[in-house]
Amino acid sequence: MKKQQVISMYNKRLENYGTIPESVGWKDLETQYLRFQELIVNLDLDETKTILDLGCGYGSLLDFFKKNKIKILEKNYFGVDFSEKMIQEAQSKFPKAEFICSDFFEISLKKFDYVICSGGLNIKINKQEPYQNLEKFIAKFFPISKVALSFNLIHDLVDYKEKNLNYYHLPKVVELISLFSRTFSLKNGSKLFETSVTIY
Repeated sequence: MKKQQVISMYNKRLENYGTIPESVGWKDLETQYLRFQELIVNLDLDETKTILDLGCGYGSLLDFFKKNKIKILEKNYFGVDFSEKMIQEAQSKFPKAEFICSDFFEISLKKFDYVICSGGLNIKINKQEPYQNLEKFIAKFFPISKVALSFNLIHDLVDYKEKNLNYYHLPKVVELISLFSRTFSLKNGSKLFETSVTIY
Protein backbone atom coordinates (compact mmCIF):
# COMPACT_ATOMS: atom_id res chain seq x y z
CA MET A 1 0.00 0.00 0.00
CA LYS A 2 1.10 3.56 -0.59
CA LYS A 3 1.70 5.62 2.52
CA GLN A 4 -1.17 7.99 1.83
CA GLN A 5 -3.51 5.01 1.42
CA VAL A 6 -2.46 3.73 4.86
CA ILE A 7 -3.00 7.16 6.43
CA SER A 8 -6.44 7.40 4.79
CA MET A 9 -7.29 3.90 6.06
CA TYR A 10 -6.47 4.85 9.66
CA ASN A 11 -8.32 8.16 9.36
CA LYS A 12 -11.40 6.34 8.08
CA ARG A 13 -11.24 3.77 10.88
CA LEU A 14 -10.95 6.56 13.44
CA GLU A 15 -13.98 8.26 11.91
CA ASN A 16 -15.98 5.00 11.95
CA TYR A 17 -14.90 3.54 15.32
CA GLY A 18 -13.53 6.40 17.42
CA THR A 19 -10.65 5.86 19.83
CA ILE A 20 -10.87 2.09 20.28
CA PRO A 21 -8.39 -0.65 19.24
CA GLU A 22 -10.26 -1.41 16.00
CA SER A 23 -9.35 2.04 14.69
CA VAL A 24 -5.64 1.16 14.75
CA GLY A 25 -6.18 -2.35 13.38
CA TRP A 26 -6.29 -4.45 16.56
CA LYS A 27 -9.01 -6.99 17.31
CA ASP A 28 -9.97 -5.72 20.76
CA LEU A 29 -8.69 -4.07 23.94
CA GLU A 30 -7.56 -7.37 25.47
CA THR A 31 -5.17 -8.24 22.65
CA GLN A 32 -4.00 -4.64 22.29
CA TYR A 33 -3.09 -4.52 25.98
CA LEU A 34 -1.49 -7.97 25.76
CA ARG A 35 0.82 -6.60 23.07
CA PHE A 36 1.75 -3.67 25.26
CA GLN A 37 2.36 -5.94 28.25
CA GLU A 38 4.70 -8.15 26.27
CA LEU A 39 6.58 -5.12 24.94
CA ILE A 40 7.25 -3.69 28.40
CA VAL A 41 7.62 -6.86 30.49
CA ASN A 42 11.42 -6.51 30.64
CA LEU A 43 11.49 -2.71 30.94
CA ASP A 44 12.14 -0.93 34.21
CA LEU A 45 9.48 1.77 33.96
CA ASP A 46 8.89 4.50 36.52
CA GLU A 47 8.09 8.20 36.71
CA THR A 48 11.67 9.20 35.89
CA LYS A 49 11.78 7.37 32.56
CA THR A 50 11.24 8.97 29.15
CA ILE A 51 9.26 7.13 26.47
CA LEU A 52 9.20 7.51 22.69
CA ASP A 53 6.13 5.80 21.19
CA LEU A 54 6.47 5.20 17.44
CA GLY A 55 3.17 4.81 15.60
CA CYS A 56 1.36 6.02 18.71
CA GLY A 57 -2.11 6.32 17.13
CA TYR A 58 -4.52 7.97 19.54
CA GLY A 59 -2.21 7.46 22.53
CA SER A 60 -3.37 4.01 23.59
CA LEU A 61 -0.01 3.09 25.13
CA LEU A 62 -0.33 6.03 27.52
CA ASP A 63 -3.88 4.86 28.26
CA PHE A 64 -2.44 1.44 29.07
CA PHE A 65 0.14 2.93 31.43
CA LYS A 66 -2.50 4.89 33.31
CA LYS A 67 -5.01 2.05 33.60
CA ASN A 68 -2.33 -0.33 34.85
CA LYS A 69 -0.89 2.22 37.30
CA ILE A 70 2.48 2.29 35.55
CA LYS A 71 3.94 5.58 36.70
CA ILE A 72 4.99 7.17 33.42
CA LEU A 73 4.51 10.93 33.54
CA GLU A 74 2.73 12.50 30.57
CA LYS A 75 5.47 15.11 30.30
CA ASN A 76 8.00 12.29 29.78
CA TYR A 77 6.05 10.72 26.93
CA PHE A 78 6.53 11.61 23.25
CA GLY A 79 4.31 10.08 20.55
CA VAL A 80 4.81 10.06 16.77
CA ASP A 81 2.24 9.08 14.16
CA PHE A 82 1.73 9.94 10.49
CA SER A 83 -2.04 10.39 10.86
CA GLU A 84 -2.78 13.97 11.80
CA LYS A 85 -6.27 13.00 12.98
CA MET A 86 -4.83 10.36 15.32
CA ILE A 87 -2.39 12.92 16.70
CA GLN A 88 -5.19 15.41 17.29
CA GLU A 89 -7.13 12.81 19.28
CA ALA A 90 -4.04 11.87 21.29
CA GLN A 91 -3.17 15.46 22.12
CA SER A 92 -6.75 16.13 23.17
CA LYS A 93 -6.71 13.14 25.56
CA PHE A 94 -3.25 13.81 26.97
CA PRO A 95 -2.52 17.56 26.86
CA LYS A 96 0.63 17.29 29.01
CA ALA A 97 2.27 14.77 26.66
CA GLU A 98 4.02 15.73 23.44
CA PHE A 99 2.87 14.47 20.05
CA ILE A 100 4.01 15.14 16.52
CA CYS A 101 2.55 14.18 13.15
CA SER A 102 5.28 12.64 11.02
CA ASP A 103 6.56 9.49 9.39
CA PHE A 104 8.92 8.31 12.13
CA PHE A 105 11.61 7.57 9.54
CA GLU A 106 11.57 11.21 8.47
CA ILE A 107 12.10 12.94 11.82
CA SER A 108 15.17 13.64 13.92
CA LEU A 109 14.66 12.96 17.61
CA LYS A 110 16.58 13.28 20.86
CA LYS A 111 17.44 10.29 23.03
CA PHE A 112 14.84 8.57 25.22
CA ASP A 113 15.21 5.93 27.91
CA TYR A 114 12.88 3.59 26.04
CA VAL A 115 11.71 3.54 22.44
CA ILE A 116 8.57 1.45 21.90
CA CYS A 117 6.81 0.55 18.67
CA SER A 118 3.66 -1.60 18.59
CA GLY A 119 2.47 -2.52 15.11
CA GLY A 120 4.48 0.13 13.29
CA LEU A 121 6.37 -2.42 11.18
CA ASN A 122 3.39 -4.60 10.24
CA ILE A 123 1.99 -2.96 7.12
CA LYS A 124 3.81 -3.03 3.79
CA ILE A 125 4.21 0.59 2.72
CA ASN A 126 5.46 1.61 -0.73
CA LYS A 127 6.60 -1.97 -1.43
CA GLN A 128 9.41 -1.73 1.12
CA GLU A 129 11.50 -4.89 1.54
CA PRO A 130 10.71 -5.89 5.16
CA TYR A 131 14.22 -6.85 6.30
CA GLN A 132 15.81 -3.74 4.79
CA ASN A 133 13.09 -1.71 6.51
CA LEU A 134 13.69 -3.49 9.82
CA GLU A 135 17.44 -2.88 9.60
CA LYS A 136 16.78 0.78 8.82
CA PHE A 137 14.42 0.97 11.81
CA ILE A 138 16.91 -0.53 14.27
CA ALA A 139 19.77 1.56 12.88
CA LYS A 140 17.76 4.73 13.44
CA PHE A 141 16.13 4.06 16.80
CA PHE A 142 18.47 1.77 18.74
CA PRO A 143 21.12 4.54 19.02
CA ILE A 144 18.58 6.94 20.56
CA SER A 145 17.38 4.34 23.08
CA LYS A 146 19.34 4.98 26.27
CA VAL A 147 18.17 1.70 27.82
CA ALA A 148 16.23 -0.37 25.29
CA LEU A 149 14.33 -0.48 22.01
CA SER A 150 11.18 -2.62 22.14
CA PHE A 151 8.96 -3.51 19.16
CA ASN A 152 6.82 -6.30 17.76
CA LEU A 153 6.72 -8.18 14.47
CA ILE A 154 4.37 -10.69 12.86
CA HIS A 155 6.33 -13.92 12.57
CA ASP A 156 6.00 -16.27 9.61
CA LEU A 157 4.79 -19.26 11.67
CA VAL A 158 1.19 -18.66 10.59
CA ASP A 159 -1.46 -20.59 8.70
CA TYR A 160 -2.31 -17.75 6.33
CA LYS A 161 -0.80 -14.46 5.18
CA GLU A 162 -2.38 -11.18 4.14
CA LYS A 163 -0.79 -9.49 1.14
CA ASN A 164 -0.49 -6.08 2.80
CA LEU A 165 1.33 -7.29 5.93
CA ASN A 166 4.97 -8.09 6.65
CA TYR A 167 5.88 -11.51 8.03
CA TYR A 168 9.32 -12.17 9.51
CA HIS A 169 11.42 -15.33 9.71
CA LEU A 170 12.80 -15.31 13.26
CA PRO A 171 16.30 -16.72 12.58
CA LYS A 172 16.79 -13.95 10.03
CA VAL A 173 15.52 -11.39 12.56
CA VAL A 174 18.04 -12.63 15.14
CA GLU A 175 20.84 -12.43 12.58
CA LEU A 176 19.89 -8.85 11.79
CA ILE A 177 19.55 -7.76 15.43
CA SER A 178 22.98 -9.23 16.14
CA LEU A 179 24.51 -6.60 13.87
CA PHE A 180 23.55 -4.00 16.48
CA SER A 181 23.69 -5.77 19.86
CA ARG A 182 24.43 -9.10 21.48
CA THR A 183 21.92 -8.39 24.25
CA PHE A 184 18.30 -8.87 23.24
CA SER A 185 15.19 -10.92 23.92
CA LEU A 186 12.49 -12.36 21.68
CA LYS A 187 9.16 -13.66 22.92
CA ASN A 188 6.37 -15.30 20.95
CA GLY A 189 3.01 -14.49 22.52
CA SER A 190 0.84 -17.48 23.32
CA LYS A 191 -2.32 -15.72 22.09
CA LEU A 192 -0.74 -13.68 19.28
CA PHE A 193 0.96 -14.54 15.99
CA GLU A 194 3.62 -12.03 16.89
CA THR A 195 7.07 -11.75 18.38
CA SER A 196 8.03 -9.06 20.87
CA VAL A 197 11.64 -7.94 20.53
CA THR A 198 13.65 -5.94 23.04
CA ILE A 199 17.20 -4.82 22.24
CA TYR A 200 19.50 -3.52 24.99
